[in-house]
Amino acid sequence: VFCITGTLSQVRSRFEAKLRQSGASVVPRVTKECTHLIVGAEGEGTVKYSKALEQGVEVVSEEWVLDLIESGPKPAAAPSKEKGSAVKRARTTTSGGGSKKAKEEEEEKQLLQELQKVEAEAERRKREIKQQLAALKKDGAKAAIEGKQEEEEEEAEIEAEAEAEAE
Repeated sequence: VFCITGTLSQVRSRFEAKLRQSGASVVPRVTKECTHLIVGAEGEGTVKYSKALEQGVEVVSEEWVLDLIESGPKPAAAPSKEKGSAVKRARTTTSGGGSKKAKEEEEEKQLLQELQKVEAEAERRKREIKQQLAALKKDGAKAAIEGKQEEEEEEAEIEAEAEAEAE
């Protein structure tokens, strides 16, 4: 069961149609039934992305899904109860089994998920820092305006004193 976030390289409805043709389901939100979140451009900072990470949903790219669909079914470690879909059977190819390749794929998957978590945290921190900088700039501009007003007031007082002394 797939959910999509971010901007895809193709029209979303066409992409969803490809998923459904391969036997997958597509849902609008990350829920308990969601197994994969497809992340397009700018999708890493979304609520769906954060929720997927929190719930342990596998985060994948559009390219990964397209490759999976195009490569067709892969031999499963055990017969799948789900009907004929390459997308659905992908889950059974990496679970269980003791092959070295399956273990490497699982390790790679875990590392990619960890990388995605780190990247998401970096993006969140980057936004936070940008907000802090914007606030500092705003405060700095405000302080500069106030400082200029104080200087003008002091100059006016000095001129008034000078005029009073001159009289």
